[in-house]
Amino acid sequence: MPDTTLGELLARNARYVDGLPQGYFDDVEDGQEPAAVSVCCSDSRVSQEGMWAVEDPGWLFTPSTIGNQVWDRHDGDLVVDGSVLYPIVHTDTRVTVVVGHTGCGAVTAALEATREGLDAPPGIEKWVELLVPVVESALAASTPTEAWGSSTSSSSTTSTARSRSCATATISPTTRTSSGSSTTSRACTAMSADGPIW
Repeated sequence: MPDTTLGELLARNARYVDGLPQGYFDDVEDGQEPAAVSVCCSDSRVSQEGMWAVEDPGWLFTPSTIGNQVWDRHDGDLVVDGSVLYPIVHTDTRVTVVVGHTGCGAVTAALEATREGLDAPPGIEKWVELLVPVVESALAASTPTEAWGSSTSSSSTTSTARSRSCATATISPTTRTSSGSSTTSRACTAMSADGPIW
């Protein structure tokens, strides 16, 4: 694992600022009207701006959540998370993309929770618990061999749950994309167990 310090981070920021062209933020200094919202999992491995080849500030709104979820619980009901909803409501952004990825720790934790329960800090537990019904639904829809069969390794089982939960746990209010471009990241639609959330 790489090491760093606050001093190194500040030095990196200084190099970044020094490399910006004059007037880089002028067009967005007083507000933003992003062309798209891109929701990713809270993860260190994929840059949202890099994924979409974005070079201009203000073009992409980039919320991230554990398990790339776009819902939250409010007064017992599932609602669209405010970090996703804000640009749609307040900046008139009309394109939203939800991006999943393989090896998602949140989906893996939700799968393990269906078998062994969940032991995590409250701030993590909340988000994993939101995924558990989705994973349970995916497992119920799988054949016994797909879900638990002896010929299926644990990694394959986890992968099945990941791919199915990606298709059901996230939402895109303007786009319904059920397949993706690579094993690293995948744009996916989302519906709740009862149908579209949006």
